[in-house]
Amino acid sequence: MRHYIKEEDPQTILDLYNRFMNLIGDKDLKMEYTFSREEDREGKEKEGEAEEMDESLATDTELKFGHISVSEGRVHLLMAAVAAHAMKDSFRGALDVCLSTVVELDPPRTAAFLQMATGHDSSLRNKLKQYLSRLQTAKLVSRPGVFTYQVGRWGSSRQIEALENLYGHITRGLSGPNTYLAADPALITEMKPVALTQVCWTALLTTFFKCERKDLAGKLWDDMTKHGAPPGISMWTALIDVYEQMRAADGALDAWHMMLEQGIKPDALSYRAIISALFKGRQPDQAMAMFDKYKKAFPIADSDTHHLSVHNTVIHGLCLSGRTTMAEDLREHMQQHGPKPDIVSYNTFINYHGRRGHFQGIAATLRAMKDANLDGDVFTYTTVLSALLKAGKTNAADLVLALMSKQGVKRNVALYSALIDHQLREGGEKNFHAAMQMLQMMERDPKNPPNEITYTSVISGLYRLGWMEPSDLMKWEADIMARVRQRGVPLGLPTYHLLLRNCLVYPHENGVHQALAYFEEMKRREIPILNKTWYIILAGMATRMEWDIGDKLVAEMYASGIHPTGPLLRIVHKINNRIQTEIDVYMPSYRRNS
Repeated sequence: MRHYIKEEDPQTILDLYNRFMNLIGDKDLKMEYTFSREEDREGKEKEGEAEEMDESLATDTELKFGHISVSEGRVHLLMAAVAAHAMKDSFRGALDVCLSTVVELDPPRTAAFLQMATGHDSSLRNKLKQYLSRLQTAKLVSRPGVFTYQVGRWGSSRQIEALENLYGHITRGLSGPNTYLAADPALITEMKPVALTQVCWTALLTTFFKCERKDLAGKLWDDMTKHGAPPGISMWTALIDVYEQMRAADGALDAWHMMLEQGIKPDALSYRAIISALFKGRQPDQAMAMFDKYKKAFPIADSDTHHLSVHNTVIHGLCLSGRTTMAEDLREHMQQHGPKPDIVSYNTFINYHGRRGHFQGIAATLRAMKDANLDGDVFTYTTVLSALLKAGKTNAADLVLALMSKQGVKRNVALYSALIDHQLREGGEKNFHAAMQMLQMMERDPKNPPNEITYTSVISGLYRLGWMEPSDLMKWEADIMARVRQRGVPLGLPTYHLLLRNCLVYPHENGVHQALAYFEEMKRREIPILNKTWYIILAGMATRMEWDIGDKLVAEMYASGIHPTGPLLRIVHKINNRIQTEIDVYMPSYRRNS
C-alpha cells in the first residue's frame, strides 16, 4: 500500500484494503477503550498485549483521546485507505472507511505512518493531518458512551485546553466549508453523516460547568439552537442538576421557569432534579410544593419507572432538612400505596440515624426492613458498623455480624471483604482495628476464608492510614504478608503492581526497600515482569531520586531483553539524566499529594 501511495495509485490501495477487509476485517478483533486506565490495561499486560502510547509523536492537529490495544499494522492499513481517499479528495470516503471499523487512528501510529509513507509528498502529508483531526472527532462523536467518558475524564482533571480543543473541532464540524457533523440525529444528511446526541451535548454542558466555564456552557447552549437542535428536556434536567450540585436553588428555579416558558414539558427526572436542588438549597417547603405538583402530574397509578427515584429523593431531602417524621410518614405511605420502598429508601434512614448515633432509629429501621422482607446490603451494615465505632463500641464488629445473623443475612467472602475495605477507607484507628478483627474472623471461618482480593485490600488500606507510624505500618504489612504465605493465597500480577505502587508512593525510606523486596519475590515466583512492571518501579525510583538503584534496574531491564518505548523509554531517559518526575498517573490518586 505504501508503494502504491508513492505511485499515486489510490484505487489499487482501496482494492487491496477491501480485499483485506473481506477476508479478515474486524473478525475476532477484541477492542477495548483504555484511556490509560489502570484497570483496563492490566488484563492485556498479562497476555503481553499492552501498547505504550507516545503522545510526543502526535501532530498538533490530532486529538489525543487515548488509544486502542491493536497492532500497528492494523492502524497502518486503515491509514493507507484514508490516504487513498485523501488522494482522491474524498473526505467522506475516508470518514466512511474509519466508521466501518473498530480500529482507531491513534496519534503515535498515525504519526509513524505519516513519517514512513508520505515523506516524499508534503502536500499529501498536510492534507492527511487536516483529515485526521476531523476523522478522530467524528469517530469519538459516533460513540456517545466513549465520548461521555472521555469528556468526563478531562473535566475531572481540569484539562480545559483539551476540552476547548475538542469543542473547537466540533463547532468547525457543524458549520463552515468542511462540515461533517450534525447537531442532532434527525439532521443527518449526506454531507453530515455523524450526529451529536443529547448524551454528547449533556456531557459537554455539565463538564463545562464543572470546570467553571460558564462562557463555554452558554456558547454551547446557543450553538445547539443555531444548528437546529434546541435543548430538550434532558439538557434542561442536566442544567438543573448542575445547579443542584452547586447548591444554587435559585439558579435551579430560574432554569425551571425558563424551561416551562419555552414550552418544554417536565418529566419525572426533571422533577427529581428540581426537588433535590431545592432541598440541598435549604428550601424544603418549596421542594415539597414541587413534589405535590409532581404527584398531580404523574399519579402513582401510572407505570412510570422513575416514581421510586423521585420518592427516594424526597425521603433523602426530608432527612437532610431534619424532617424525619415527615420522611417516615412518606415511607409508610409508600408501603401502603406505592411505590414500594426499596433498600435505598431504608439505607437513607440508616445513614441519617447512623451519622447522629441514633441507635433506636437504626433499630427501628432494621425492624421495618425485616417486616418488608428486605435484606440489608453492604452499605447498610458498614453504616451501622461505623456508627457503633463512633459510639465507642469496642465489640462493634461482633455486634454487626450478630445483627447480620439475626437478620438472616448469609455471610460470604465478598460481603466480609467489602466490610473490611469500607472500614479501611474510613481511615480511623477504630475503623482499622475493626477491619483487622473482621479479617481474623474470616481466617477462623472455614467457609469464608480471605482471598487475594481481601488481603490486597488490607495491604493497600494500610498505606492510606496517615496516623500510623512507619515502623508500625511495616510490622502490620509483614504480619499480613506472613498470613498470606502461611495460608497459601496466591498473589497475581495485578496485586504485585499495587504493592509496588503503594511502597513507592509511601513517603519513607523503607518504602523503597519493601518495593525491591516484592520485586525480588516476583522473580523468585516467576511472575512475569512486563513493561508495566518496569514502568512502575522505575517511575518510583525517578520520583524518589534513587538514581543508583534506578541505574541498576535499567541495566537489569535491558539485560532481560526488554527494549523500552514510549513512556517507559521516557522514564529511562529521566533516570539517565537525573530528572526527578512527579508521581505518575499510574500511582494511586490518594497519595498524589503526599
